[in-house]
Amino acid sequence: MKRICLSLAFVFGVVTSTWAFSDYDARNIVNKFYNNLRIIAEGSYPGGQQTEDFIVARNNALGLCYSNRINLPNEFAEFNFETNDPFLEASAYIKRLFDFTVQKSPRINAEIVKVQALEEIKSNKKEDSKNFYEVHVKKTITAGYTKKEYTDIVRIITENGKITEIANESGGGAGESIISLRGKAAELFANKKYDEAFDMYLKIIKKDPSQGDAYYRLGLMAYHKLGCKYRYYNGKERRRAAYDYIEKASRYGDYKIKGYAEHVLYYMINGQV
Repeated sequence: MKRICLSLAFVFGVVTSTWAFSDYDARNIVNKFYNNLRIIAEGSYPGGQQTEDFIVARNNALGLCYSNRINLPNEFAEFNFETNDPFLEASAYIKRLFDFTVQKSPRINAEIVKVQALEEIKSNKKEDSKNFYEVHVKKTITAGYTKKEYTDIVRIITENGKITEIANESGGGAGESIISLRGKAAELFANKKYDEAFDMYLKIIKKDPSQGDAYYRLGLMAYHKLGCKYRYYNGKERRRAAYDYIEKASRYGDYKIKGYAEHVLYYMINGQV
């Protein structure tokens, strides 16, 4: 059987996008998304009934997402509203916003503060590279006397103009968000600062041990001896670490990372990498 090589030349690369997709397009998509959230939050729902305006805004917001399953941060927990789950899938987030609005009548303000074009390969093949944008949004949610500020980081794939992920941290300064650390790790890798990139991914899994994306990239870097020259006693130990990282990626990753990791594990187990 043909031997498979997991090429990593551009796995974590960060470069300016060469697609026709522009900063303007990224801004436009993000502004539309947050405008629809604002419409939902400012809606009037007599008797807690969904209105036509809500349905239109909900469908418009979800239509800007890669799927209804993408993760959005659950700020509602900070308002002591129902659940403490750190993330909600997009469709659940919209439903929670509706319920929150019925009870709390919140206001949402959002302002784009940074737009950055990036590139990152998400599998073992260079041709699978995905150009994307990170858009940083300063968001404020006010409900009664409670006001919370967040810095949302929105990721958009340029090939279809869809939002694939939104994450944030409290404006109170709870520390760097996972998504911002991932961006820094990708930039370090692109600049061939492999040791620092490896350390950044280790920082991510220390901050959140369920980060499948970071495990996946640590596994690929360990396999290709990038950023880990003095971390392992010999090649066998390094390959074992690579396998363990990829195995954790298959357990903790989202459905896309899980698929990539299981593909790599298959070839590792069968001795084809």
